[in-house]
Amino acid sequence: MSLLPGLKIESLTPRQSEIDKLFKGHLSGVSTIQPEGWFLPTSLKKFAKELKEFEFEENDVIVMTMPKAGTTWTQEAVWTMRKNPDLDNQASIAPLHVRSPILEADILAEGLDHKGRFASLSNQQSNEPSTFFQIARASERPRIFKTHLSFCFLSDTALSKAKAEFMKLSKFLGVDLNEEQIDKVGRDIPNHEYHSS
Repeated sequence: MSLLPGLKIESLTPRQSEIDKLFKGHLSGVSTIQPEGWFLPTSLKKFAKELKEFEFEENDVIVMTMPKAGTTWTQEAVWTMRKNPDLDNQASIAPLHVRSPILEADILAEGLDHKGRFASLSNQQSNEPSTFFQIARASERPRIFKTHLSFCFLSDTALSKAKAEFMKLSKFLGVDLNEEQIDKVGRDIPNHEYHSS
């Protein structure tokens, strides 16, 4: 697995395993990323290499925030600004996760591959386990992605492009942000998450 130097995936402690049983959404189990202490689905191991090698393109936009920071709303707003400014694009009726893929969707969906609509979506794409990566690669250009993952899980091409796109978006919105202000936004999000939980 290709993480930043010093990070490693570890199994849960017995106490953490007891607590994890209270959360029904972790179908593939949970592991911790140490020394950060992040809790992520165990299926990250299966998709980490593909995620790390995913090539971002010059015009890609990555909507990247912590959970509960308005990511989905921002994702829809960015898609609309880039692809539907006149509100007449027929593609707007497609589900948002198809128009603007979630980069970690394969990780989150692990264990769901034979249930409901996900099964038909999987069959339409292919028999490969990485259905959502295929959707992401095939997305109409310019592509817009969503993620809650840290940069250490993504390709280096994400980091080289993301800040530039953030700056372009802020200028498009008529807001002039410098690097210090962008960093402040990143520091303020955990505080917002704490108060909205």
